[in-house]
Amino acid sequence: MSAARTASAPRKPAAKRRLPSPAELAAGPLPPVVLLCGEEEFLLEEAFQLFWEHTTVPAMADFNRDLFQADEVKREELFAQAASFPMMAERRLVVLRRCEKAPAALLTDLATYLERPSPSTCLLLLAASVDKRRKVWQRVQELGDVYEFNPLSPDQLAAWLEDACTRAGCTLPAPQAQQLAEQLGPTPLRMAGQEVEKLCLLAGSGATISEADLATALGMEPDANPFKLLDAIYEGRTGAALAILQSLLHQPESAYTLVPLLGKSLGRTWFMRQLRDQKLGEGEIGERLGQKDWLVRRSLEQTRNWTLPRVEEALRLILEADLGLKGESALPPAQILFQLVVRLCRTQ
Repeated sequence: MSAARTASAPRKPAAKRRLPSPAELAAGPLPPVVLLCGEEEFLLEEAFQLFWEHTTVPAMADFNRDLFQADEVKREELFAQAASFPMMAERRLVVLRRCEKAPAALLTDLATYLERPSPSTCLLLLAASVDKRRKVWQRVQELGDVYEFNPLSPDQLAAWLEDACTRAGCTLPAPQAQQLAEQLGPTPLRMAGQEVEKLCLLAGSGATISEADLATALGMEPDANPFKLLDAIYEGRTGAALAILQSLLHQPESAYTLVPLLGKSLGRTWFMRQLRDQKLGEGEIGERLGQKDWLVRRSLEQTRNWTLPRVEEALRLILEADLGLKGESALPPAQILFQLVVRLCRTQ
């Protein structure tokens, strides 16, 4: 059954504004159409989640919200859902994503729908960009709310980084926030968020991020190589290890070669510790493992504070990282390795 439609009077084009709060979305009336657009994908997705979670009554949400892709949807299905009455609620939400890829026929039907939209439906449109000279988008601006999400300026990014650190449980002072923003430049916020995670992991929960923390997270180490990384990990020098890692990650495919190398080295250390606990000398250990005496001596000296449980925990962390790199984690490889190195340095 189609909902009765009433023509809506044109209004002035919607200006860029703050997003409504969850309470405002839940309680207040919504326009028949809302457009979320812009190149900053992270902010766009946050706004989508806000509308998706708070526009409809939670108990009936599954019956009163629909999600479609503009380059895949059947036009008759989309507008039939938009015209439907909500079930045991005052309104329904219909979402159309990827509107920048919408075919011309769909935009024509959208313009027709917006001449007499359903008063009980909020049609939420998402697009990376739209041509505001087209009549359909002019009609959207006249009839609904438009929120634009463009790349942040350096000052805006610094403020966003401070807020992100606060949400993550740390404090990022303004000078460090400005420095980090300048270092990141026009980085997408999703990547900036990963830098915040790295900083908070490094500083620890509840900490104020210092200049030293920031320098460590952003640092580069000249003449970096995997063996220097291993030395720093064995010696618990977190800052040096991360600086070396940062440099190594600039080498192609290094994210996928470092974990096997760490695993091999820690595995050899495990065997060395086992054999040493059996009172074998360096020469016998080297013979069994096919290692030079001096290398055995150096490895045992470096890992003198590494108990067997600590080595075993390190191997578990390496296995977890390896599985993450093979697809079991949504994190990017660099983030997986950053977390691994910090945790290896801090194992007890």
